[in-house]
Amino acid sequence: MPKKINYDNLKTVVLARLGREIHFQPKFMDFAGSYLFEPIPCTVRAAWEKGKVESGIKYVRSSFLAGRLLLDLAGLRRDLAAWLAGEANVRIHGTTRERPLDRFELERPQLQAPPALDYDCAVVASLRSSSQALAQFQTNRYSVPHSHADKTVTLKATGQTVCIYNGPQLLATHPRCYEKYRVIEDPAHYAGLVAKRKKARAAKRVEEFLAMGPACPEYLKGLSAAELNLAAHLDKIMDCARDFGKPETLAAIAHALQFGAFGAAYVRNIILQRRAARGQSAPQPVVLTKKPDWANIAVEETDLGLYDELFNDEDKGGKNA
Repeated sequence: MPKKINYDNLKTVVLARLGREIHFQPKFMDFAGSYLFEPIPCTVRAAWEKGKVESGIKYVRSSFLAGRLLLDLAGLRRDLAAWLAGEANVRIHGTTRERPLDRFELERPQLQAPPALDYDCAVVASLRSSSQALAQFQTNRYSVPHSHADKTVTLKATGQTVCIYNGPQLLATHPRCYEKYRVIEDPAHYAGLVAKRKKARAAKRVEEFLAMGPACPEYLKGLSAAELNLAAHLDKIMDCARDFGKPETLAAIAHALQFGAFGAAYVRNIILQRRAARGQSAPQPVVLTKKPDWANIAVEETDLGLYDELFNDEDKGGKNA
């Protein structure tokens, strides 16, 4: 590392100048302090102070970059290494009249050894993850474990990776995406959430079943004791309630309970047998090809017995008249 480095007045180095007073960019000064060199900005409107640098850029453009397609970065680096070793560093320099390779060996004792660790150039931001367990950086969103949804986290982005922390705890590591409006997810972050949702759904289904009627708690105990797939049987029994109505399903559950017949198949068969005895066919399933989810919409069930009472009252009124 050199002990001093000349810089033009670019904003990443110099924020403002007032006479001889120079306001350096704080992050850049932290970088300079890490490598122990002194930054020296050029005088404003004094282009000759950086003439050697400009000449070097002109030489690279004309001798190496001219006519070259800059498509393959790895190939470009290989060509650059070969150009440096075979041409740039072994030519006679126009100013020093020496080969750069030889000149560098003379100047090497005057240089400082770089620090053991490279300077950390990562972008660090404190932000809040969304309710979907996603942390937004620039225009992209990166997943975190579902247990850290809607919480404050620390994001650290390097040129290649995006790491997300909860204090010192590393929550997630993703490859950095330079496209826009992308969602970068790790499926492992949602694995526990799927199991949690299944458990919550099963608990909700048990509550719905128990709320149907007085025979349901006892029937639920019988289903559990029979070592059946409780969730699957409850789903099928609730499907019966949707297809045939709760009154018929409750009556079938009470009948099955009298004979110790535990299972969704028993309940459905009792319903179908009773409907057949009354001359009623099984209801046809509703198929909505364009919006299949609409068939599962839950609506409040109406007691149709109210209409029977209404017509009975009308019949009685007619006879009395």
